[in-house]
Amino acid sequence: MVDILDATLPSDTSSLVSDLGTIGRETRAKVNELISNLTAGLTELTLDSGDTVIASSQLSDASIEVIWLTGDAGSNTIENITGCSEGKQIIIRFVDDNVTIADDNAKIALNSAPYPTDFVAQAGDMLALVNKGGDGSGTDGVWYELWRKLEVGS
Repeated sequence: MVDILDATLPSDTSSLVSDLGTIGRETRAKVNELISNLTAGLTELTLDSGDTVIASSQLSDASIEVIWLTGDAGSNTIENITGCSEGKQIIIRFVDDNVTIADDNAKIALNSAPYPTDFVAQAGDMLALVNKGGDGSGTDGVWYELWRKLEVGS
């Protein structure tokens, strides 16, 4: 875990000029550690008939994951994304019109009004979510919507 950067340093009143080199090195080390912990992944995922959950075993261990998601020939309503840790971000690009994301505010919380309004995706739509409270094993946390992009026209 990365120590929190001290935004108060250097200080005009308490930092000596001789401290600036040390402060710079410590800050650079913390920034480098933060950057090294960022990873990205790409997953192509096709849901089976009746799938309602995307499990972490279907995804990579990357902290930011892009998912090209295809529904089955019928339709799928995703009600939960399980087994991921807090801070993981997923960006879903919907390949077809066969996937709906359920908005229940307990597992997936979408930015839609009136609540609850499920997201009925069309081919080309994108949805970004971030996990809050997941521990990677028994606690799934809540997936909060960061943004969405709707495909307009073809």
